[in-house]
Amino acid sequence: MDVTTERDLSQDQCEAVSIIARTKGYMDYLRRMGRVKIEAFPTKRDIFHEVEIEGVCFRGILGIDGPYVTRQSSRKRGFSKGWVQLGVAEISQADQNPQRRTTDIGAPPGKQWWVCRQDTQQARIPIDDLSILGRCAFAHEFGIPIKPSSQMNSGDTDPFPVNALQMFYLSPSFKGLTR
Repeated sequence: MDVTTERDLSQDQCEAVSIIARTKGYMDYLRRMGRVKIEAFPTKRDIFHEVEIEGVCFRGILGIDGPYVTRQSSRKRGFSKGWVQLGVAEISQADQNPQRRTTDIGAPPGKQWWVCRQDTQQARIPIDDLSILGRCAFAHEFGIPIKPSSQMNSGDTDPFPVNALQMFYLSPSFKGLTR
């Protein structure tokens, strides 16, 4: 192996370590910012994590395609108001009617906060009714990065200084899944 390749490999390794450290720091930041009342409920069957944040119930559910998060209309006997797979999700501002929406919630038009699958055209769970602290608490509970609105249209391929999949592994919901 020549010297240039070893130098490049070492830069790649440094970058990987840097992303891991930033991801852990970001999760700690979300935990500190998300200082709202979070009520956790016991897990059952395929529900591995269930919390209520600012009166809104979210469930981590293990499905045939892996773990996902859903927003419930109410904790008991409620119906799903949207879902997204964990590990590929992001929280960002998006139009109410993106091209590939999976549900019709009937929210007012305009930019609102959503949990999206990979980009803003795949908005899945409306969370505009949560406060900033509530969104941080939700992001920490399920390990989902919040995409800053200033970067929404930047065209950047990797706008987060973190590893979204690793965020899920550091989240309370992943701890529930492993239990």
